[in-house]
Amino acid sequence: MNGTPVKTRLVSLQCEPSQASELAQVIRSYALAAYPPGGSECAQVAREALLDAASQIAGHQGGLLQVRKRLLPQLRAAVRWCLTQDAPAELRCSPELATVLQIQSKSTD
Repeated sequence: MNGTPVKTRLVSLQCEPSQASELAQVIRSYALAAYPPGGSECAQVAREALLDAASQIAGHQGGLLQVRKRLLPQLRAAVRWCLTQDAPAELRCSPELATVLQIQSKSTD
């Protein structure tokens, strides 16, 4: 090593098991809506990365949830999508998911 600090590739989020289960469902739905089968190769890679993350998150037992830092913007986008009118009616998520991912609400001023 040359003394350069190693960059952390994971972030830790405080997350209860029920929140993790809900988050996993939101991510799966978002992945299928945003990246449908038959899209570009890049879209399919993004879809699979989200589905893999959803599987990992679904098994979370509580406490600190470790997620890949590079996926955090997509996870936040999934929750924002779920909290809007754009998400399917049967998919509604609790506002607490926004706090898990530290999403700031945007002012409508």
